[in-house]
Amino acid sequence: MSHEAISSARIGMINKKNGAVVTNKKRLPRAERQAQILDVARNVFVEYGYERATVYEIARRLGIVEGTVFAHFSTKRKLMTQVVQRWYSSVSGEIEKGLQGISGTENRLRFIIWRHLTTVVENVELCGVVLSESRNSSDDMRNILHELNREYTEPLLRVVKEGIASGELNADIPYYLIRNCIFGCIEHTMWDVLNHKHSVDIEQHANQMSTIILGGIRAANESVSADKINKKIGELQSMVTAMGEQQSG
Repeated sequence: MSHEAISSARIGMINKKNGAVVTNKKRLPRAERQAQILDVARNVFVEYGYERATVYEIARRLGIVEGTVFAHFSTKRKLMTQVVQRWYSSVSGEIEKGLQGISGTENRLRFIIWRHLTTVVENVELCGVVLSESRNSSDDMRNILHELNREYTEPLLRVVKEGIASGELNADIPYYLIRNCIFGCIEHTMWDVLNHKHSVDIEQHANQMSTIILGGIRAANESVSADKINKKIGELQSMVTAMGEQQSG
């Protein structure tokens, strides 16, 4: 019997104290084993951060040997990359699916803001690990995360461009600036939750963000004057500044 099978046979129940999980005594299909490793690896990276996380701990929780993990993911870096890619793909898929049933630029933008804010608040520890790695890791990892972020923000940019083309949004405001304002606010919220353990009413926060941002980028008409737009932009800038002060404090 292989070392992996012996280790698996010894684990007959979940051990809540050491985080071990039930494993199958039989050799698992490759795809199933990889999914299992990624699930546990995500938890370990969240708990310890990338630098302190070990493949040994991941293997221990699965009841397998480290060599089995490396047979599927040759390095810890590649394992981390797959964890992040899998998460990004899941979130992007949920956003694309949600957009299919929503019409109107403003409604679609409100949904995107709500969905991204929900994702960040509910996965705040993982987001913190990803952002830290994007700033402190090797060029290869930064390049991978940059590409993932590009794909992650693509639905938002697409909706903004469509809104500009239809005349619903102000064509004088660069679409990338709108993207930066939205994700900048969301990132500040994430750090506030992560560092200060503040709770966030997601529905209220998403609605407030949407109201401020849409008020600033909506195409001017009889009911929306330039003064109102400038006021909304000022409110958004104040919101970002306040979040930054809370983070630094």
